[in-house]
Amino acid sequence: MSRRTKLKKKRRKKLPTFIKLYLLLYPIFLFLTLETLNATNVFDVYTRIFTPYTFLSCTAILLVILMIFSISDNIFLSGFLTSIMLYIFYVVNFYRKEITGWVFVPQDFSFIKNLGNLASFTHLNYHKRIGLTFIVIFFLLSILFVISKRVHLKFVKRFKIFVTSLIIFWILFFTEFSKINILPLFSVDTRIKFTVNQIYEKYGVIMGFYVGYAQETKLKPPNYNQTTINKIAKEIQKYPHEKKKKITPNVIVIMSEAFTDPTLWSNIKFSAEPIPNFKKLREQSIYGNIITPVFGGATCNVEYEFNTCNSLYFFKSETIPYEQINTYFTNEKMETVPKIFKQNGYETIGLHTYSKEFFNREKIYPLLGFDKFITAEDMKNAPIKGNYISDKYLTDKLIYILRTKKNPLFLYAISMENHYPFQPKKFTEPDPINAQSNLLDAEQLASVNSYLHGINDADKQLKRITDYLQKYDEPTILIFFGDHLPILADSGFELYVDLKYISSDDNLKWNTENYYKMYTTPYLIWNNFDKKKINLGDISPYFLSNYLLNILGFEKPLRFQFMDMAYEKFHALKENLFIDSNGNKYSVPQDENITNMFWNLQYDSIWGEKYLN
Repeated sequence: MSRRTKLKKKRRKKLPTFIKLYLLLYPIFLFLTLETLNATNVFDVYTRIFTPYTFLSCTAILLVILMIFSISDNIFLSGFLTSIMLYIFYVVNFYRKEITGWVFVPQDFSFIKNLGNLASFTHLNYHKRIGLTFIVIFFLLSILFVISKRVHLKFVKRFKIFVTSLIIFWILFFTEFSKINILPLFSVDTRIKFTVNQIYEKYGVIMGFYVGYAQETKLKPPNYNQTTINKIAKEIQKYPHEKKKKITPNVIVIMSEAFTDPTLWSNIKFSAEPIPNFKKLREQSIYGNIITPVFGGATCNVEYEFNTCNSLYFFKSETIPYEQINTYFTNEKMETVPKIFKQNGYETIGLHTYSKEFFNREKIYPLLGFDKFITAEDMKNAPIKGNYISDKYLTDKLIYILRTKKNPLFLYAISMENHYPFQPKKFTEPDPINAQSNLLDAEQLASVNSYLHGINDADKQLKRITDYLQKYDEPTILIFFGDHLPILADSGFELYVDLKYISSDDNLKWNTENYYKMYTTPYLIWNNFDKKKINLGDISPYFLSNYLLNILGFEKPLRFQFMDMAYEKFHALKENLFIDSNGNKYSVPQDENITNMFWNLQYDSIWGEKYLN
């Protein structure tokens, strides 16, 4: 044996204590550095050093490093790959929360196929925290590189480490035994429903993401069984449902992108009324506010609630049903609003001035019961305004469909012109309305002006379609509402905080009034044959569509009849906001009996045994 080989073996046997200590502490240094991208206050990170969540997160990091090292016999490579993967993940989460106000969750991986579309929506600003975190990680990796030449093991030992690490990792994070018996010892419970921002704030990104992954998707009511459903069915049948004479007017629903009333915002003035026609029509309509389940995006969740009469409140947080077809659309016989219209002799059409592939709409709309789905792919040479097909073209299409239809029409239209981003001078024409506020800088005001341009265009097209319908020779109902509030100046909630409209850009600190303000958009129900002014007030999308079915006097399935019972008790339900029938706002449901009935019927319809049918 050569002297060099002997020295090599000797070095392998005697690894200095400081190297062992650094290798053991590296996952902790890495985790704490990365968590500065997640914490609202950087100094809060270091108060969590001795929490059980930190221990679990660092254990996960260490096990991954050990598994990669076992394969490569290169401790620097294993540390580098683990660190870079986690850094990218944390940066994605940072920008997701920065722009939308919500963290990155496992369901977001279903969006990978839509990256091209998402890139067109997104404008990222550089943050010092991103760069400083990278510098610290570079420093940690530099030390690891220096000591890596002294860290080598024989294949047999590395194989043992790999197998041991893999088994521990699998048992700890991927077994029911651990979920029930081990993780709760560290105050981690994957069996309860939670708000994702709350769990990330408490557990950190790594364990927060894991809990989001591990939580059961099909949240089952604890008392779900045939006896429970039969009891609910009897209560529905006993309820005195109001009987109305059946009518079959055309029904047009326009979900207008990011449409809201900016005059409600604090400490800001406008050179002209942004939505004058909407407010004028409100004087001869049923009107109020939609309590939308989303802010700034995920428009399809509003569609889902309206067209299914299901509530996202009973799904795991941040769920997008459209992106998980095999989970949320397994029951082809599930009753929906479009299917009820079809049963009453209607032609059902979906219309959207964007790609059919976005949010899987081309697959979802037939499942919802639409006969036809018209999208941007069918709109060759359509005029672009801002970044997207104009609302004027959408109105042209609506009028064309009304002129050429053969049967009563139910049409659900989704606009796109006023979609995020609202960069300064988004439109080639001068902005028709200008905002003024001493609390906003020039860039923020320019973003608001671009937004005002878009909703003012939407408002003009609302007048155009109602003017047309006023002369149209068939009775027609028009429902018009906004899907969510806009993300302005690429800053999530920040601009609204600057205006002092809400109290904090951290929604974990919001009260019910803040949630109400940020998840409320206006709606109206107008018709060309029996105008009346009724303030219906606040309402969730699923109650709005049920209200429509009641106006028409349609025969409804039992699950939809239940909505009448529920509406007598409460008018809106979403995460962190419950509005009872008297308009009182709470952070949690105040009538557990009626919400539990709702949950049971929804579960039965989507995943259960279909006892109600």
